[in-house]
Amino acid sequence: MHKSKKSAMLREGISYVLSFLLTVCITLITVLVIIRYGCFNEKILLNNMSTYGYYDFVYEDIMNDVEAITLPTGLPASVYEEAIESTYIYSDINGKISAQFKGEAYTSKSAEIKKNMKENINAYLAGQGYSITEEEQKSIDAYVTEVIKDYDKYISMPLGTYLVKAKVIFDKVFLIALAALAVISAVIIFVNLKLHKWVHRAMRYFSYSALGCALMMISIPGYFYIRKIHYRLALSPESFYHLATTYIDDILKLFLYFGLLWIVVAIILIITTMFAKKNIKKGHK
Repeated sequence: MHKSKKSAMLREGISYVLSFLLTVCITLITVLVIIRYGCFNEKILLNNMSTYGYYDFVYEDIMNDVEAITLPTGLPASVYEEAIESTYIYSDINGKISAQFKGEAYTSKSAEIKKNMKENINAYLAGQGYSITEEEQKSIDAYVTEVIKDYDKYISMPLGTYLVKAKVIFDKVFLIALAALAVISAVIIFVNLKLHKWVHRAMRYFSYSALGCALMMISIPGYFYIRKIHYRLALSPESFYHLATTYIDDILKLFLYFGLLWIVVAIILIITTMFAKKNIKKGHK
């Protein structure tokens, strides 16, 4: 009897250790999946920009900068407002991101904007009766070049560049790490099943693992999401800061959703365990 009790305690201790190891494995698997298909997801990034009005922020930033660049020239706002359309910004940003994720080059509408601005300036000066000298033309060219440089800066999408670079590095280890963790998890499940005479006893420890994973998925990301720690990042311009912080918000939400999913899995395992245990008791009556 004493030996049987000691054996049961040892079996239970091993099961708890295996349950903890399984928690670590499935947590890491979940994190890897979220990073690969959440953080490095072009559609999620584009949807984020559309939902939170990123294009409007960029347009406002560009207009403010161009206004400051134009002020010393004495030219009216119409020379750039009619040349830089909001649709250009939407098209260029989306095109730039798609090209970044595909590893392709992208040609923006900068040349078209440059052409439109020069035409607007020439039309304005002609309407004012000005005759443009060679020196003045050089000044106009320098002004337009500065505006285009500012425009290109805003549509360069540094966040997309960072994500693509990180994705290339991450992809080199993703499948290997995922396969290794899956194999380890399968071994742990197999060993735990073999330790117990009845399957429902082993399933109890699987539910612990699911709950442990849910706790990890919800507690740490939830803390960051509620405390808005990432909002303290010193990022500029404002449009990029807004994009980065809201994008991180969306990724943190993904962790919370997966945490809730693991809670559902744990509940299903607990209910299944209870029914299995009840059926065994009925069978012994």
